[in-house]
Amino acid sequence: MGGAAPLGLPGRADVGGPVDAHRRRIRPFAEWIGPDSPVDSIDEAKLEGYFNRLSALVSEGRYSPASAHELLTTAKQFLTRLASLRLITLPGNIRDRRFRFNHSVASRIETFTVAEVRAALAAANDRTRLFILLCINCGMYQNDIAELRPDEVDWKAGVVTRRRSKTRERGGQVVSYKLWPETFALLKKLRAHGDLALETDEGNPLAKEWIEDGRYRKYDAVRSAWSRLAVKMGMKKGRLG
Repeated sequence: MGGAAPLGLPGRADVGGPVDAHRRRIRPFAEWIGPDSPVDSIDEAKLEGYFNRLSALVSEGRYSPASAHELLTTAKQFLTRLASLRLITLPGNIRDRRFRFNHSVASRIETFTVAEVRAALAAANDRTRLFILLCINCGMYQNDIAELRPDEVDWKAGVVTRRRSKTRERGGQVVSYKLWPETFALLKKLRAHGDLALETDEGNPLAKEWIEDGRYRKYDAVRSAWSRLAVKMGMKKGRLG
């Protein structure tokens, strides 16, 4: 179409973390449009067609309404960005109120009873017990545990003072947590002596993302430890973070 650039996606060597997640969300749109399609072929009809396609997938049970909403929102953001670069004319129906999915009813949040938490703590080894306690005591996610630095811990008073990992880059609020006696005792017992407060048995970070041979890779030792405990206990509730 007049030499317009094709609709492409970045190669895996160019992505990671949040960028990789965004690439995954835009891929269904790019595949539906056609990766070799010129960008100026995207118009109101294509956007409505994509909404209809997502609606059909929701009806078939292949996508939840929330997932379809996220995919459509990502596609709209992509089109808005293309328009800001003057690569396309922004579709006139991009704010059409008909393009909605019924995801207003929030899904039930999975919680654990006090008895379930006590049972998990009793069945866990020291390392997994510490992970669970840090989640409860300090509201930490896996990345928070993996990125905890020794200088963020007052090793005498038993207080953690830090910015949460997800807000650190944008200067999020500094928060402090008084560690419970068992949390503090396990943290001191399992403390690493490098740049991180906790490491794997091999001396590696507990969670890591990287590019290898052009492919995005990651591991999460905290989630793996929890998954092993869940299998051991026959838990039906396996969600972590």
